[in-house]
Amino acid sequence: MKKRCLEIVAGLIKRDGTYLLAQRMADDAYGSLWEFPGGKIETGETPQQALRREMAEELGIDVAIGSRVVAYEDESDTLKINVTLYECAILSGEPVPLECSDILWLTLDQIAGKPLAPADKKALDFLRERANPPKEEKH
Repeated sequence: MKKRCLEIVAGLIKRDGTYLLAQRMADDAYGSLWEFPGGKIETGETPQQALRREMAEELGIDVAIGSRVVAYEDESDTLKINVTLYECAILSGEPVPLECSDILWLTLDQIAGKPLAPADKKALDFLRERANPPKEEKH
């Protein structure tokens, strides 16, 4: 059976050493789990257009899309997900949970204590490694 493939974009929004996380609606796939906000790229959209639309729909904010942070894959029995995480800066609005259950501003260590959607665990691992690169051993 061929797996359905989804192209997903997510935003990394940072404020005072914390990152914005959104909680999925209870009746969504991976319901009630936490994620970096974003969503599916619709036909005809660029990743940046999709991310701006998703941020407006889900959080009521307009964002500037910055550089790509990381891209990675996640897979389940029926689905393959390609996720691209972009740096984002809020241009206008204050985030509110419009199409998600809740939002929180958390440090990377606090995020690690939350139940994350599977793909977002990979993003967190990357961000933590980037924040604390392995130290080179001195001989």
